[in-house]
Order: sequence, then C-alpha cells, then structure tokens
Amino acid sequence: MFLTDQHSLEFWIRLRGRLTTAFEDGRARLAEYRNMVFPATVNDPVLQRNRAASERAAALTQLTELSSLRVLMLSLDGQLAFAAHSVELPFLESQMACLRDAIDLYRSSVCGLPQRRTSEDDLEDFSRQYELLRNAGNGEHATNERQRLRDQSVPLRVLGREDGAPYEDECRNYETDLDHLATRVQHLKATTLVALNVPEASVKVLAGFGVKVFQQAAPALPNEASDSGDAQAALAPPVAANEDTSARADTAAADRATADVQA
Repeated sequence: MFLTDQHSLEFWIRLRGRLTTAFEDGRARLAEYRNMVFPATVNDPVLQRNRAASERAAALTQLTELSSLRVLMLSLDGQLAFAAHSVELPFLESQMACLRDAIDLYRSSVCGLPQRRTSEDDLEDFSRQYELLRNAGNGEHATNERQRLRDQSVPLRVLGREDGAPYEDECRNYETDLDHLATRVQHLKATTLVALNVPEASVKVLAGFGVKVFQQAAPALPNEASDSGDAQAALAPPVAANEDTSARADTAAADRATADVQA
C-alpha cells in the first residue's frame, strides 16, 4: 500500500474535481478510437498496418490509464467522505443547503416588492372624488370628470413591501447564519489535513497531478526460529536442576560409605 503526503481537505476536493475532468476528457478521446479505421490497399499494407497497430497500442494504454484513474477516484471518494464526516462537514453543508433554500424561497416570493399601499391609496382617492361628483349635476365638466374617473385603472398588488417586510428581516438573519457557516466550513476544509492510502496502480496518476506518494514499510514479521526455540525452552523440563539434585545424592551416599568403612 502507498501513502500520500498530507494535504488539506480543500486540496483533495479540488484535486477530485480535476480527476473527474481528466477522466471525462480521456473517455471522450478513447471513444474516438472505437470507430477509427485506416483504409489500406495492396499498395501500402505495411504502412497502414503499422499505423493501426500504433493507434491500437495508444488506445489500450489510454484504457489502462483511465481504469487506474477510476480506481483512484473511488478510493479518494471513500476516504474523503470519512475525513469530511469526522469533522461534521456533511452536517454543516446540509444546514447551508437548507438556509439557501429558505433564502431563495423568500427572495423569489415576498422580498424586494414595491409598496402595495400606494395603489390602494390611489384607488381610494379616485373613489372619493367620484362620490363627490355623483351629485354634481350633469354639466359638461362634471360629466367629463366622472368619465375620467371611471376610466382610471389602478393595479392592486396581491403582495407588496408591507407583506414582505418581516420575511426580509428573517431572510437577512438567514444570510448572516449562512455566512458564518460558510466561514466555518472553509476553515475546516483548509485546516483538516489528510493523508490518503492509494493503490499501487494509482501512484503514477497522482504523480502526474503533483502529489507525492510513498510506499509504506511492511510491518516486521516475528522471528519464527527464535519464537520456536523460546517455546521449546519454555516447555522443556528443568534438566539442570534435576542433574544437580542427583549429584548431591550421590555425594551423600559416598560419604556414608566411607564412614562405614572407617568404623
């Protein structure tokens, strides 16, 4: 297994986007080989056969590189998701998404509207003038003025600034909360350092994107011969202790025999 240098989550997220772009571009180029042909005739069979072989090798090399790139992308996705979850980034980003939805809802419905009361006041003024002219007789001036007032059309808004004012205040509070969350998320992405485990096939791919990769040292295996010897020694009977006991017994017996002879 190979291990990368430590980089911030922000770095890895940007790199993940670059890998996606490289994969899509490479797949588009690879698709061009699918229907590529070289018209060959008896006049130039060797040349066209060599050209086809060269392009075939390039296509298969491209396929191998894309396969390695895809494996790397899958590996990064899992490890980056774990790293992001460890600092609660998914939770914070879901909160930001909810705030954005609420802000968009208010902005698109009740925020930034003109005043509704102005048109209502105009209509009340026209109605008051018309009522005063209803009993003003049938003179030319009164008749024309009444007709003018009847021709007036006032656009009465269903929603206006008066209705959206409380929601605009709430929207501004949401925007403040969103800014705070965005600052916190950016800080976590910039300060959370991650080193990733990558398969050997992806080392060359990462090197192409400027990421240093090191091979992890394999753990030291226990010395089997030493362990076997220690185990046998532990199970072996205490030979030295038994021989010493026998020697003392023999010496005591010889002393007793010597004493009997002297007696």
